[in-house]
Amino acid sequence: MQDVDGARLVFGFEAIDDLGAVVGDGRIERAVVGRERFLSRFSR
Repeated sequence: MQDVDGARLVFGFEAIDDLGAVVGDGRIERAVVGRERFLSRFSR
């Protein structure tokens, strides 16, 4: 976990090969949402 800003979560990662070399890296951002509130938007 790299950062938390309210409901926003940021994860960082690295992919490492068998020799220990970094072959890729990245960042993923996710948001925590209320399930009921989210689903209520589709029932209209």
